[in-house]
Amino acid sequence: MSDPMTQVIIYMTGTFVLGLLLGWLIWRFGSAKQQELMNAEIKFWRDNLEQSRQEREGELNQIEALRREKRN
Repeated sequence: MSDPMTQVIIYMTGTFVLGLLLGWLIWRFGSAKQQELMNAEIKFWRDNLEQSRQEREGELNQIEALRREKRN
């Protein structure tokens, strides 16, 4: 442990490993937050799609009723 080159290598290795650990933690928690945002956006678009389907169905029913009324 008294050799300066050994100490430098040990400290550099420790710094590298701690940097990797810190980077992994930041990535891990960042991706969890991003996943949560994506889930919220997916839910919004699914709800919006369902509402649009219901509106379209109502409009198609109105068109069909008008066609029947026109025929009679």
